[in-house]
Amino acid sequence: MILVGRYRSPFARRVAITLRLLGIDYEHRPIKPWPSNEELLPMNPMGRVPILILDDGETLVESGYMIEYLDDLVGPERALTPPSGPARLEVQKIVHLTLGTQEKVILANHERYRRPEGYSEQGWIDRCEAQAVAGLAELDRFEPHPWLTGETISQADITLGVLCDHIRLTCPEMIPEGRYPNLDKLAAACRELPAFAETVPDF
Repeated sequence: MILVGRYRSPFARRVAITLRLLGIDYEHRPIKPWPSNEELLPMNPMGRVPILILDDGETLVESGYMIEYLDDLVGPERALTPPSGPARLEVQKIVHLTLGTQEKVILANHERYRRPEGYSEQGWIDRCEAQAVAGLAELDRFEPHPWLTGETISQADITLGVLCDHIRLTCPEMIPEGRYPNLDKLAAACRELPAFAETVPDF
């Protein structure tokens, strides 16, 4: 398999960590979509990352779809999201709250750093960051024991661990040490895993 996209993208990184935890070998092509996505367009008409190219040449886009495919590939016993029932809903609840929070962090960062000087809208940044902070506070209610949904790591831990790292690298003032003790605990546990340590973004 080939994973296209830099680990700076939290969506590419969550797929990379999933691949590593499942023991699936892949080639990494750290192509970035900014400022030009011409190289990506033949693989994804939207020019977005991540892109996962399967061994048969089939191309998958959107990280959630890739993760579903990988879970199906390894089967329900090894899948990082339970296939059905309350256990699946428990994991997905955290995953989707995390992804919503991640979206607000990215929108705030893009408004602050991608706009030409003098053209960013502080009100929009403030709104997105307030929504992200509310998401973090809600996510901090989930206590790892040792992982968020039980004894083994799940996609909930992967996605939230990636979010914590992304915030600490791009806007650390949003997640000061000690404000969210459960997030601190989870992030520390994730950083101990080779799959996390080997995919730290090179900013």
